[in-house]
Amino acid sequence: MERNLHVHIKAARALAAELAANAATPIHASYLPGEDLPGAGAFITALNGAIDSLANRARTQCAYVDNAVTTTMTYLRQAEATDTTLGRSLDLL
Repeated sequence: MERNLHVHIKAARALAAELAANAATPIHASYLPGEDLPGAGAFITALNGAIDSLANRARTQCAYVDNAVTTTMTYLRQAEATDTTLGRSLDLL
């Protein structure tokens, strides 16, 4: 039994180039892979719908968190400004 590993550099580079080219090619938003496959189309359609719904919920949640952070930072800056003003006024007494 032979235990040598032979790497075909040219073939590996060609496959890597093909993979990079395919990865760089955008997929149209309306493309739903598998919809034309018998028996799999309904599942793929439902899966794509579920993933789209999940992505929308995640975007909504991220927007909510961004808003909460912005509001919290505003309140924190106001509290710091009030504290600084109070500290200065008490220091003058």
